[in-house]
Amino acid sequence: MRQGQNRFITLLLNDWAHRLTVFLSGIFLLQFVIWLAQEEYVWLPETVLYIKTTLVIVGVLEILLYRAGGYRFWLQAAAVAIYTYVAVDYTPAAIRESSFQEQLWDFLGHPHPFIWFTLGTWIIYITTIYWVQVRWRIYLLMFISIMAMAVRDSFSQIYLWKQVAVVIACGLCLLIIRHFIELRRRNPIGWAYLADYPATVGIPIVLLLVFTIVPGVFAPNVSNILTDPYTLWKNWKGEQVSFNGKGFSSILNDLDASSGYGRNDDQLGGGFNFDYSPVMTVETTHRSYWRGEVRSVYTGSGWEQSAAEKLGPSSEVRPSRTLRSYPRFKDSLTETVEVRQTVTMLREDTYPVLFGAYAIQQADEVMAEPGFERLLWMERSSELRWTERPSRPYPTTYTLVSQVPIVREGELRNAHRPVNPGEMAEYLQLPDSVPDRVRGLAQEITKDEATAYDQVKAIERYLQTNFKYTNNPNSNGSDSMDFVDRFLFEIQEGYCDYFSSAMVVMTRSIGMPARWVKGFAPGSLSFDENIGLNPYEEMDPNGAGLYTVRNSDAHSWVEVYFEGYGWIPFEPTAGFALPVLAQPSGEDNPQPELDEAPESLPESEDVPADEPFGNRGTQVLIGWIAAAGLLLAAAAVGMTRWGRTRIRRIVFRELPASGLRQQIIVEYNRFIRHAKRKGRRAHDYETARETIQRWANQQVWASGDMLKLLGLFEKAKYSGSPITREEYEQTVALVKKLKEIV
Repeated sequence: MRQGQNRFITLLLNDWAHRLTVFLSGIFLLQFVIWLAQEEYVWLPETVLYIKTTLVIVGVLEILLYRAGGYRFWLQAAAVAIYTYVAVDYTPAAIRESSFQEQLWDFLGHPHPFIWFTLGTWIIYITTIYWVQVRWRIYLLMFISIMAMAVRDSFSQIYLWKQVAVVIACGLCLLIIRHFIELRRRNPIGWAYLADYPATVGIPIVLLLVFTIVPGVFAPNVSNILTDPYTLWKNWKGEQVSFNGKGFSSILNDLDASSGYGRNDDQLGGGFNFDYSPVMTVETTHRSYWRGEVRSVYTGSGWEQSAAEKLGPSSEVRPSRTLRSYPRFKDSLTETVEVRQTVTMLREDTYPVLFGAYAIQQADEVMAEPGFERLLWMERSSELRWTERPSRPYPTTYTLVSQVPIVREGELRNAHRPVNPGEMAEYLQLPDSVPDRVRGLAQEITKDEATAYDQVKAIERYLQTNFKYTNNPNSNGSDSMDFVDRFLFEIQEGYCDYFSSAMVVMTRSIGMPARWVKGFAPGSLSFDENIGLNPYEEMDPNGAGLYTVRNSDAHSWVEVYFEGYGWIPFEPTAGFALPVLAQPSGEDNPQPELDEAPESLPESEDVPADEPFGNRGTQVLIGWIAAAGLLLAAAAVGMTRWGRTRIRRIVFRELPASGLRQQIIVEYNRFIRHAKRKGRRAHDYETARETIQRWANQQVWASGDMLKLLGLFEKAKYSGSPITREEYEQTVALVKKLKEIV
C-alpha cells in the first residue's frame, strides 16, 4: 500500500509544472468569464454556469490524464459533450425510433446551442495551456489581457480591478514555473540540490510574500490621489462621467462610480463622481423629498429589508382610491398638508417603486400599459412598489397625492416613546458589530436633553455640525469594522449614506425606533429664462413649480417614530435640510433653507472660466501626458543600438569588478543563445570550452574571436583575477561582431 502511495506521489511531483500550468491557466480564463458575466445582454446565467463547469472538467481531466497522450483530448471533448447534454436535458427534435446509426446522426446533426459554448471553452483552455509554455507568450498574453480589462473598466460601469490583479498574479506564477523548468534543463546538478533541499528556495519565497502582503493587509486605507485618465479628460472638458446603474448605495468601493439611485444597500461605502444627467421632472404643489424605499435591518456594513418589508402586508392600488394605512403606526395627532405631484420620467430606467412625497395617499394616474395592475401598496413601509418585468415598462408619467406631515416642535416635545417597544423591535434592531463606543457617544450627546424629540434633534445636529460632506471619503480603518463606527471615529467624513446610517444607529441606541430611507432630494426649480434677469425673486423656492431631479440628487435620510405622530423625517447630512412646509395661519415654524449642493463641490466648478489651466485635474492630466511622452522617448532611445550602448556605459561605469565579471558572463550567454537560434547545437554534457572549440573548428573564419570570447568568459567565471573595464568593453565588441558573422 505504501509503495503504491509513494508511486502516486512521485507521479504527481514529476508532472508538477504541467499541473500547476493547467491550474493557473484555468484561474486566468475564469477572470474573463467573470468579466463577461457582468456584461448586459451577453451571456445568460446558465451559460456562465456551463462554462465554469466546463473549465473544471477540462482542468481535472488534463491533470489526471496528462500521461495518456493525445487520447486525453478526445476524452475531454466527450466528457464536455456528455455534461452539456445531461445538464440541459436535451433530446434532438429529429430523434425517433430507428437504428442506432440514424439516432446518432440525428443527435449530432441537431446539437443544442450550449454545446458551442462548452466545446469552445474546451478549445480555448487547451490552446491557453499550450500558449503559456513560452515566456514571451506569457508576457504578451498578460499585456493584452490587462489592457483590455483596464480599458473596459475605465469606459464602463463594470469593475474589473480584482480580475486584473488575479491575471497579474497568474502571469507571474507562470513565469516562475517557466524559470524553474529552464533551470532544471540548464543546470541539472543545481536542480537536484534544490529538489533535495527545497527549503533553500521555499523559505525565502514565503518570507518575501509575508513581508510584502501582510503589511498591505494591515496598513490603513488611503484615498486615491489620481483618477483614471478618461475621467480626468472628461472633467477637463467640463463634462461629467455617467455610468447608469451605479448609485450612492449600489457601489461599494469603486471611486469611478457615479451618483444615482442604487438598488443594493447591503454594502455601503466607497466614493462616487457627481452625475448631473436628469432623471425626472416633478410638477408639484409643494417642494419635497421624493421618497423611494425603506430599509430597517442594519447589518454592520449596510441595510437590508426585513421579512415584514418584503412580504407585506400589501394591498392592490385603484385609481384615486385612498390607500390603507398600517394600523400599528398611529399618526392621528399629526397635521398634514396635501401635496399633489406629477412625475415625468426622462430616461428609460426601471425602478422598484414610484417616487413621491411622504406619505402617499392615493395614485390618480399611471401612464403605463398595464398601469395599476403592476402596482402594489406596502402598508408597513408606505411604498408604492412597481412589479418589474421586461415586458412591463416603467411608467413614463404618473400622478400622486400625498399627505405630508407638518413638523411642530412644540407638540413633538410632548410625544412619548413607543408604548410597546416589542412591537417596534424591527426598528430598534442593532447587530453585535456595533461597538459600545457608538452607543456611548449617543448617550453622551443626548444626556442633557429632556424629551425624546430633543434627543433625536441633538443627534441630528451633532452629525450636521461635526462631520464634513464629501463624495470621495477616505477609507482609513479596517474594512472589517462596523460601517457607522468607522464613520464616527475613523474617517469622520462622507456623504448621505454615512450620515443617515449613523443617525439611525445612534437613535436606536437611545431606544427610539428609526428607519433608513432613500430616494431623491427635491431637485432644481425650472423657470422661463425670458421672464426676467432674476426670476427667483417672484418664486417661492419651497412652493409649487416644476422641479428637475438629477442623478446627483439621489439621497438618503432618516425617519423616526413618535407615538401618536407616526414617522417624522430628519435630515442629518451636512449641507442639506428638509424642505419647509407651508404652516397654517397664525403659526410660524421656520426651518433652515436647503442647500442645493453639498459643501464640497467638484474643484472644476470653483475655477474661473478665463483660467484654462486653473484646475488641478488639468494640471495632473498635463503631468501624465508629459510623463508618458518622456517614457515613450526613453523607451524609443533604449531600443536603438546606440541607446543600449550608452545605457550600458552609464549603468556599468562605476560598477565594481564583481559587477563587470557578471556582465561578461551575461554577454557570453547572450552569444550562446544567438548561436543556438542560428542552428548551432550545444550539448548539456559539454563544457563551455568543448562547445566553443567545436564551433570554432566548424567556422574557421570566426575561430579567433570565439576563442578570445571564451578566454574572457573563463577568466570572469573561474578566475579570481580582477576584471577591468577594457575587458568588459572588449567582450561587448566581440559578441556584437560574432552575432553578425555566426
